[in-house]
Amino acid sequence: REAHRGDVREAPRPGASLSAQPLTAASLQRAVAPVASSGAASVLHLSAHGAQDCLVLEDGCGTAQFLSCDMLSDILGLVEPPPPGDLSADVGGVRLVVLNACNIRAVGAEFAKAGVPHVIGCAAQLRDATSKVFLRSLYSSLFQGSTVLRAFSAALVALRSDADASTRAAAENFYLLPEGDRTRHQRVLFQPE
Repeated sequence: REAHRGDVREAPRPGASLSAQPLTAASLQRAVAPVASSGAASVLHLSAHGAQDCLVLEDGCGTAQFLSCDMLSDILGLVEPPPPGDLSADVGGVRLVVLNACNIRAVGAEFAKAGVPHVIGCAAQLRDATSKVFLRSLYSSLFQGSTVLRAFSAALVALRSDADASTRAAAENFYLLPEGDRTRHQRVLFQPE
């Protein structure tokens, strides 16, 4: 549906910017292209459909196009990877990828494999109402200066405490990659105002 890349230099939040565009292979390639490093946190938020471990993109003419993990790997391979073990590095200026789509854990794994320090997504069907609860809490926490891990945890708590049973159950389907050493996610991306 859309590729969003926010950078903390312009509005809607003082010092932040947001751009939205149809999600095509070309717009995704531009979104992960290297940007000048300013020390600003850059978030790539992809709101799309997911099917069979593929992102469903537009072909530029309004028709669906499946982007496989192999093709995503090719796109991400065009970006210089960060040095091994450098937890402060990012991929083309992207420090966090949020995949707002169904059933795309393999897509998230491709971003993590390419060196994106933080990748958040859902490994199952994702209802709009569930997404809204999760994303509102996630971004609110991030913009208040929480670490990525704390913001992710707060979003899970928001899901688990929702009045709707299916929203509560959906908390088990969200992931934060790369897995393993959780200390790597103890990074603050946005300083509180």
